[in-house]
Amino acid sequence: GQYHTQLPPSVRADFIEKARRGCDELTLLVSNIMDASQMSVELEHIRVRPVPLRATIEHVLEIMEPIIVREERTVSLAIDKSVTVYADEIRLRQVLMNLLSNALKYSATGTALVFSSQVNGQNLRVSVRDYGAGILPEEQDAIFERFVRLERDMNSPVRGAGLGLFICRQLIEAMGGHIWVESSGQDGEGSTLSLIHI
Repeated sequence: GQYHTQLPPSVRADFIEKARRGCDELTLLVSNIMDASQMSVELEHIRVRPVPLRATIEHVLEIMEPIIVREERTVSLAIDKSVTVYADEIRLRQVLMNLLSNALKYSATGTALVFSSQVNGQNLRVSVRDYGAGILPEEQDAIFERFVRLERDMNSPVRGAGLGLFICRQLIEAMGGHIWVESSGQDGEGSTLSLIHI
């Protein structure tokens, strides 16, 4: 109320936009919990169409911008503006948000994150790379299962219900794709989470 007339319209609009993005992020986190119990119903409503990949990732980065700035992260986007992916746009955004959240959670403040894409014939591979502790090869399948958190994370300050990657896998497979992780398990070499759409 009292601040309304004092803020220039452009500043006010920017503030409202940032607040809206914050609400988007909270809604996404809450919907993750909801989706875990309603997955079979949700998957029926997926509608696949061409989606601009870079713009979708940029939208997710905007939502997460306060965390990225606070943690002094550099985020590289090695994706051409012309690249499109066949996906349900809202669901793809949800998957990318999960992958980015995980990358931020499991790698140190100040380390880089890299989004990249690679076309191989009819396949488009989209990857998110971090430089954290990595995931041991024998634990890599488990991270996509429902309510699984790795043992070392149980004693860490990192919070999470263990739902994110389970939901990512359900959504990506429902959109005709595949998701997996590549990591040496060596601290500092991090992990690369990739999706392929056909």
